[in-house]
Amino acid sequence: MSTNPSDIPPGAVVALQDRDVRHQPQQRDALMHAFAAAEAAVGVLQVRMPREVSATQLVDGSGYEVRLQFSEAPPRVREFATAYDVPVDTVPHQSREGWSYTEATARIRGVKVVAWTLTPDES
Repeated sequence: MSTNPSDIPPGAVVALQDRDVRHQPQQRDALMHAFAAAEAAVGVLQVRMPREVSATQLVDGSGYEVRLQFSEAPPRVREFATAYDVPVDTVPHQSREGWSYTEATARIRGVKVVAWTLTPDES
């Protein structure tokens, strides 16, 4: 149904939409699933909590990835890795010479969870 602009009363608010924006339960459920994985991951930590916990939607929209960021704390990343029996990797920062990422990746409840920190390289 189209509306003739002359039929719209002066001062009326008109909302235009170019796609279906109704509630999408699959996206909500995928995000809640990622939050449950984040809760499980944080639940194994015994000392310091992450500085930041984020959930990012995958490019293909099929779910989310959770990232746990620790402030210059490789021991927390190792603690996470030990709890989930996964390796710890050290990856040089691409644009910040003399700094590296320490990270561990686990699949928790079917969700990819990455614990990471950025630290200066040891001299």
